Amino acid sequence: DQPVETNSFRYYGYDDEIKFHQQVDYLSTFPTFQGILGNAYIPRFGEIGSRNNRMVSFFGNLAYTFKNRYILTASARKDASNTFGIATNKRWNPLWSVGLGWELSKEKFLSDLDFVDNLKLRSTWGHSGNSGGIGSAEPIISIMAAPSNGLSPDPEGLISSMPYIDLKWEDVRMFNIGLDFHLFNSRLSGSLEYFDKKSTDLLANDPLEPTTGMLSMTRNVANMRGSGFDVSITSRNIQNRFFWTTNFYISMAKDKVTEFYGNEGQAKDILPSRGTNLQPTLNRSLYPVFAFHSKGLDKEGDPLGIYQGEVTKDYQQLTSDSLKNIKYFGSALPRFHGAIRNTFSFRGLTLNVNLVYKFGNYFVNNSISYTNLINGWEGHRDARYRWKNPGDEQLTTIPSLKLPLNSSRDLFYQFSEVLVEPAGLLRIQDINLSVPLRLNKQVGINIFCSVNNVGILWRQNRRGVDPENLSLPSPRSYTCGITFKPNLR
Repeated sequence: DQPVETNSFRYYGYDDEIKFHQQVDYLSTFPTFQGILGNAYIPRFGEIGSRNNRMVSFFGNLAYTFKNRYILTASARKDASNTFGIATNKRWNPLWSVGLGWELSKEKFLSDLDFVDNLKLRSTWGHSGNSGGIGSAEPIISIMAAPSNGLSPDPEGLISSMPYIDLKWEDVRMFNIGLDFHLFNSRLSGSLEYFDKKSTDLLANDPLEPTTGMLSMTRNVANMRGSGFDVSITSRNIQNRFFWTTNFYISMAKDKVTEFYGNEGQAKDILPSRGTNLQPTLNRSLYPVFAFHSKGLDKEGDPLGIYQGEVTKDYQQLTSDSLKNIKYFGSALPRFHGAIRNTFSFRGLTLNVNLVYKFGNYFVNNSISYTNLINGWEGHRDARYRWKNPGDEQLTTIPSLKLPLNSSRDLFYQFSEVLVEPAGLLRIQDINLSVPLRLNKQVGINIFCSVNNVGILWRQNRRGVDPENLSLPSPRSYTCGITFKPNLR
């Protein structure tokens, strides 16, 4: 069982010294500050929540080694959860995997290769399950106090999660094959691995027709296929009084939705996620980056788009268009990512520098929204480069400030293709220095300093922004310390 209980209240006139609060009239209306909102009820807030997710599992493992070089492993388990449909075969999910390992370096045909210290081939095949943790076969109903601006003082009931009796496990079939190696007295070591996976019955939020009374619900909506590789190599470049070791890692992963049987939402409902939410779409990645087609600005500084093959600035139609009619760039997740760490050591003094890199993905830049600027004082530096005079449409893609405000115009520009850029980067992630010192024969100390998030060496986008920290820059942190090492002998 995983019971969760919540309990929260709001008190007015609370006195912390005597732990007492004042009673207020929730049933009458009172003037708001300077009459801005007329009369309103005093807001009241109180919440008591309870939910219990139940899950039961049975599992077993088996391992067998033959002649100290052939390895067989197997595992099986069966899981059940009360979050799924009422059918028993959907509540219970059988999972299994088998693996094979072969110690190649122990075979006679490799015994003459002196540079091979260890060589092992391995592979696994199996199925795993994902319950998502977000769905329910039963409706979830919330009972709430009457809102402060409501017409009735009676409590309200709200269906916060729609029932879906056919909800079932997300199944992930995974195959991988890898090679582990140690060569030249372990001066070169690492692993190579390839994987292929197929997921069926993906769990995701599926948009609903508005007349149902709900915007979305969790359902099994898609199947997907993915593959990739991982390479990890450690090289001991120099080994004497001066040591230099390099750790190199690279990973590639790609995925594509092969079947989609959910509901397709409107572009304006999908684009605000900027690819950061799971959004299954046929023949696209799981975290897709979309944008409206843009044709720049017109002579009045209005952004132009394409609707049904025609250039237009009917922003209501443009933002309500189907997802299949807007431009797809790629995944918000990097296709390739990895790290290179170099460690240098001399007489106990150690310095290591870690570089990370990511590329093969896209991001959507932040820019000015005049609706947010006027209504919420939320500005952006792009405003200074906006269209101001006829002819500026040749120099900028940032629209003019035009009154009255048009939120659909802002929405179209904020998610148009002119703001989408590749997110590749090379970053110095951290630098660490360690200096050992001996005070006397009994006590030694170690002084260490580290800098995290040192800076970006290269970025692929034209604006020079950090694609991983668009709203606020990621802070650089410094750490220094001393450790004492007494000799207790």
